[in-house]
Amino acid sequence: MTVKVWTPKKQYSDSEKIEIFVQGNRDFYARIVGITSSGQIIQLLPNHYRKINFFEGQKVYRIPDQADHFDLKVTASYGEDRIIVYASEVPVGQVDGG
Repeated sequence: MTVKVWTPKKQYSDSEKIEIFVQGNRDFYARIVGITSSGQIIQLLPNHYRKINFFEGQKVYRIPDQADHFDLKVTASYGEDRIIVYASEVPVGQVDGG
């Protein structure tokens, strides 16, 4: 299984909205997290607003999508953030974000 994750830009300015795209070569379940430059871990999907954890193969998904009730914006502290996709062919279990 191969899962690609990307953003349309490499650099963003303060308060600018960010879009993240995800696509797998076949159907998969996933938990998507962001790790900020300061080390904070944020679960992007699933979340309280969008419970999705199943992704169809070859389909491109946007985070956040047009129907989502949340935004991703650039805030301090600035630096390079990372996006990690934990993907599996079977449902991914709960992770304690505490």
